Amino acid sequence: PGLYGARWFGRKRRGGDKMKRERRIAWICLIIAGLIEIVWAYFMKQSHGFTRLLPTLITAVFLLLSFFLLERGIRAFGIGMSYAVFTGIGIAGTTVLGIVLLGESVSVAKIISLLVLITGIIGLKFCEGESEEGNDGKSGDAAADGGKGAETDVLDGKECDVR
Repeated sequence: PGLYGARWFGRKRRGGDKMKRERRIAWICLIIAGLIEIVWAYFMKQSHGFTRLLPTLITAVFLLLSFFLLERGIRAFGIGMSYAVFTGIGIAGTTVLGIVLLGESVSVAKIISLLVLITGIIGLKFCEGESEEGNDGKSGDAAADGGKGAETDVLDGKECDVR
C-alpha cells in the first residue's frame, strides 16, 4: 500500500489520477524549460560569439537541460503546443531580461506584444483539454501515429502510452 498500491490514504488510486499527475509534471517541465531558455540565451550573449569559455559552457549545459525538459512536454502534449509554450516563455523572458539587464529599448508596442504573447501561452494551457478530445484521448506520440506502433497498456478501461 504505497503510492502506487491499491490504497493510498484510504482511497483507491485511479488511472486518471496518475495521468493528471503526469500532465502536471509535464507542464512544470515545460515551464522550467522555458525559464532555462532565458538563462542559456543570456549566457550565449555573454559568450561573445562563443569566444569566452565559461559563458559558452554554461550556454551548452543549460541548452541541453532545457531541451531535455522540453522533450518531456512534447511526450505529453505533442510538438506544436509544447514548442509554442517553450519558445513563448523564452521570448517573453529574454525580452524582459534584455530590457532590464542589457539596456535594450522598450516601447508601448513591445509591451503590448509581450502581453499578447503571454495571453497566448495561457490560452494554450486552457486549450490543452480540447486537444485530447480531437486525438481520441491520446496525446503526444500516441496521437501522432494514431496509437499504432506505440507501446500501450490498458488502465481503468482506457488505453494509455507506457513509455
